[in-house]
Amino acid sequence: MTAGGKRKGAGRPPLNPDDKPEAVTIKAHPSAVARFKAWCAAKGLSQREAFEQWARRLKP
Repeated sequence: MTAGGKRKGAGRPPLNPDDKPEAVTIKAHPSAVARFKAWCAAKGLSQREAFEQWARRLKP
């Protein structure tokens, strides 16, 4: 162990620049947010997973 600082090789390996996630921020009515959260919980999906699945279904 070293004196101070993080251990060599500790932590997550860096992501490929093409795979780095980006934040998507929107303003929505609180009731819509609550419905989306409830829908995600019922489907067993995170909000990220639900949004990504929805976005993949869009046609260019």
